[in-house]
Amino acid sequence: MKKSLCIMVAVILLLSTPNTSLAFDNNSNTKGMTTIEYLENGDYIETTIVIIDTQPTRGTITGTKTSTYKNSSNEALWSVSVTGTFVYSGSSCTCANATGESHSYSSDWTVSYPSIIRSGNTATSTATGKKYLYGVVVQTRILSVTLSCSNTGVLS
Repeated sequence: MKKSLCIMVAVILLLSTPNTSLAFDNNSNTKGMTTIEYLENGDYIETTIVIIDTQPTRGTITGTKTSTYKNSSNEALWSVSVTGTFVYSGSSCTCANATGESHSYSSDWTVSYPSIIRSGNTATSTATGKKYLYGVVVQTRILSVTLSCSNTGVLS
């Protein structure tokens, strides 16, 4: 009886805890996390951070943050991503390098080449997606994705 009660309480606690954090500790085994932002039209933006390389003894970490625009049928339409390499010391952090990519997965959408901004401990990639219907733009969306690193090498 006690075992069943403990399991039930554990399941309730697990299900009631929201998962909204995008922070990563480079000393953990976590290699990626996804969050979803639902839009008013039923579409949504899925954002994922993946740690590519971490070297705590050198104080460097490299990761990619990707935002993918998806429709209500769960089809990926287009995405924009930023990859950043950060150098951290415990008291400061700097983005040493940043690159960006954008991709269209639907013939209805075109996506601009992303603009990249590197500033302090952040790297941002911004692209514009345009949906066409019979050659006419019917929807435009600007999507920016920012990857940040804390002084202790935590990506968010």
